[in-house]
Parts: sequence; C-alpha cells; structure tokens
Amino acid sequence: MLPTPPSWQPASTATFFIKVCLDQQPIYRSFLKTYGEIIADMGGWDVYCAICGSTFNSRLSVDSDDETDLTYSGEVIGESDLQWLQTLRALGLSTDSPEERKSFITGQGVYDDHGMISVAPGDDPHVPIDERGQMPLWSAYHDPTYEVNPIVFPFHEVCYKDILLSCFKYEKINTDVIYAICEESREDQLPRLMLDYGNPGPPYEQYWECRKGEEVTRISTQQK
Repeated sequence: MLPTPPSWQPASTATFFIKVCLDQQPIYRSFLKTYGEIIADMGGWDVYCAICGSTFNSRLSVDSDDETDLTYSGEVIGESDLQWLQTLRALGLSTDSPEERKSFITGQGVYDDHGMISVAPGDDPHVPIDERGQMPLWSAYHDPTYEVNPIVFPFHEVCYKDILLSCFKYEKINTDVIYAICEESREDQLPRLMLDYGNPGPPYEQYWECRKGEEVTRISTQQK
C-alpha cells in the first residue's frame, strides 16, 4: 500500500508522486523530468517567517483601483513598505561541528522559491563552510527534493532584531534551544511552523493571500 500523499499544495503532491515513482518503479526513471523541471512547470510556493509567520515575498498585490478584496489598498500601503519582507536570515544546525554549540544563524539572504533560500555566511563562526568557502544549499522547513539538503528555519532580519532579541532583552540567547523548539514545531511538507500566529497567519495555500484591511500587518516595526 502506498503512503498517503500530502494535500496542502500541488507542488508537494507532485514531489510525493515523483518520490514514490522513483522508489517503487525504477523502470520509470528515464521517463520522468527532473524535480526542478517539474516544479518549475507548476510554479513555486511561499515559505513563512518562523517568528512572525508572514511571507518573504515583497511582490505582493497593491492596487487602489481593484474593487475586489484580494489585494492591498495602494492608498494605505506602497511597494516601498514591503521591501523589508525579502531580507531574511536563517537558523540552522551543524551536526558535524566539534563545538558544544551546534546551531548557527546565517547572514542576510533571500528566498529563492521552491523551498530554497540563498544566504551569506555572516559573522557566526558556526555556519558550515567547506574548504572552497561555499555553503550547502539550504531548504526551509523541509527538503522538497528528498536529497537530504540541510534544513533551516528562516525569519525576517527585522523580526530577529526587533522581536526575538528584544524578548531576551538583547542578551545572548541559546540558539540550540531555539532550534530544538522550531524542530518540535515543524511538520514535514509544511512551509511554516505549527504555531498560532494569530490572524492573518501563514496560509496552507501555495502563496500568501493579500486582503484589504490587513495592510498594517505587512508594515515593518521599524516603519510604524
């Protein structure tokens, strides 16, 4: 009997299907497109901040003339108000590190779509870098390619500085504990933590949904 496929989004279902085919029907390998080609055909998906639950996509719908509710009002918010959404950092774990502390926080980066993020090493000495000075390809929350890419938990840089650090009164925090909490709160195939972020929270759909009346929730704490 085949396992039950994930149902929260088409891309995950496609990934599941490909994996089952490759695992149980090797003869079909030569007939399948690569994972990247198939997902590119279907489109990507959003992942969400582990701290605030919002999107990393700054290209949201803003239109004052749209009479529907499925957009933000340009009279309330502008594209410049959304730029902070795209700058992220990530919390990861280096299991091969000889140090007692295994977790790390990357430098600044962006979401690359299809569950992957691209970040700079930053100044945390625990960020794993190979002998060529390169980092692994990071997967947000889960690895959609099933190629054992390292999993990290992404968050807006603003949320990290203004929310997480301020909660600890800007004292040094134990990132190993934070990572363990995130790991316990994640569910495979979901691009978010299973936490109650309030309303509007991260959706179970493929992309973030824009709605009139919720514009203020997309404005950075540094802009309010």
